[in-house]
Amino acid sequence: MNYTSFIKHLYDDYVDIWEKGFKKEANKSIRDFFLIFDKIDQAEQYKLFYKFCEDYCDNNVEQVTKLRERGNGAVPYELAKRMLSYLEKCYEENLMPQIRWYYEMAYDIGVKSINTSEIISKAYNHKDSDKKSINLMFSSKVGTLSWGSHHFPEGCIVGKETIEKTIKSAKEMIAKHEIKDELKNEFFYYCKLYELWWEFEKNDVTDFIDFCNKNGLKFDEIKAYYYDR
Repeated sequence: MNYTSFIKHLYDDYVDIWEKGFKKEANKSIRDFFLIFDKIDQAEQYKLFYKFCEDYCDNNVEQVTKLRERGNGAVPYELAKRMLSYLEKCYEENLMPQIRWYYEMAYDIGVKSINTSEIISKAYNHKDSDKKSINLMFSSKVGTLSWGSHHFPEGCIVGKETIEKTIKSAKEMIAKHEIKDELKNEFFYYCKLYELWWEFEKNDVTDFIDFCNKNGLKFDEIKAYYYDR
């Protein structure tokens, strides 16, 4: 099986059917395809997975990225479970860029049982680390800061020590690497936000949003909703 045939089955025989609204038929089609796929040599399977991950993560090939747009996860389940098994093996064998791809695919698919923090850390610290691994590692730190402020002004859901360590390590990354401007801007926003939050906690002030505005930072509160059980 060559890569063109592999993509045809995924795109023409799955996505096309899915987009027409025949979801059960699409799922059956891909299950049937992988019954055939599983019979080919494992080395050939891995070559196909390598090219697919490269197209999905690095080349933004339309036929591959189209899988993300169908509203049912990043990739079909039958493909995801096999591909993640391949990427896990690459992770254990310390192969790049497959380690980074493992992080990207696991993150996109949303597999809670996979420790994505460990994976991106390994990609970042690898001797063959690349620019994307660096920016993804930095983005994960920004994600920690974002999550910690998720319930402002009700409270911070990440401990101050963790936030301070995250900020410190992110600043070290900025000093060492070329980080995307949009990521740095987002990071510095959160630095200022936490600085004001800690000052807000120490002062006799009741309106955090107003406090931010008066100190030159526009803060948009994320509304939290609570339901009685």
